[in-house]
Amino acid sequence: MGDAGPGDLCARLGIRYPIIQDGLGPYGTAALSAAVSSAGGLGTVSIPGLSLEAPEAKRRLRAELDEVASRTGAPFAVNVPVGVDPAGAVLPITDAYIDAAVEARRTDEGMAARLVACITSAGFSADRSRRIRD
Repeated sequence: MGDAGPGDLCARLGIRYPIIQDGLGPYGTAALSAAVSSAGGLGTVSIPGLSLEAPEAKRRLRAELDEVASRTGAPFAVNVPVGVDPAGAVLPITDAYIDAAVEARRTDEGMAARLVACITSAGFSADRSRRIRD
C-alpha cells in the first residue's frame, strides 16, 4: 500500500473523510462514535475495560456496538486493547472482546455492513489477527 492515499482509505472503509476516532476505553463511546461516523469519519467503539470478567465484558461491548448501530447507518470500528499477563500470554478478556465483535458481524447483517474495522492497541497479537480478518 505504499502509494495508497486518503481516497483509497476512505473508499476501503466506506467513509467520506480520512478521520479515524481513537479508542477511548474504558469509557462508553457510543454517542461519540455514532457522531463521528455520521459526520463522515470512522467512529470507534471503545471497550469497557480490561478488569471485567470475560462474559460481562463481551455483553457490554455488544451493547455498545448495538447502541452505535442504532444511532447511525454509517460505518464504524471497534478498538480492542490486547492485554497480556506478566508472562506475556494474551488475557482471556481480549478474546472475549474479539469474539463479541466477530459474533456481532456474523449474526447481524446490518452490523456486518457497518462494523468495518477492528483496531488493536496496547500491543499486537499476530495470532488473533487472522481471526479478526476472517
